[in-house]
Amino acid sequence: MYFMLKPHMKDLPPTPLYVNLTLVCDVKRAADEMMFQRKLWMSALLNRQ
Repeated sequence: MYFMLKPHMKDLPPTPLYVNLTLVCDVKRAADEMMFQRKLWMSALLNRQ
């Protein structure tokens, strides 16, 4: 979803809506990366036991 929105959003003027959309996308991507890291870390811990 993040990558689908990006090309279209470049054509839009920097309105508050545009800024909010960009922020939401960035926050969602950061959260996804954090969850992925946490899953890796948890699986590493479980495999070690």
